[in-house]
Amino acid sequence: MSAKSDEVLVLEAALKAVTDQFDEFVGACTGPDGKPIAPATKALMRAKACLPSRCPHAFNAKP
Repeated sequence: MSAKSDEVLVLEAALKAVTDQFDEFVGACTGPDGKPIAPATKALMRAKACLPSRCPHAFNAKP
C-alpha cells in the first residue's frame, strides 16, 4: 500500500474544510428540530442531501 501524495492530502483537507463550512450553513438554515427555516426549502433539502454522513447536520445529529 503506497502513501498518499501531498496533492491528495491537500485536496482531502480542502474538501473537508468545504464540507464542514457547508454543514455549518445547513445548520444555520434549519431549526432545532431539523426542519428548514430558510425561504428556499427545496434548495436547502437538496443541499442537505449532498452532505457526507460525518457532518452533524446531514442527519440532524447533535454537533
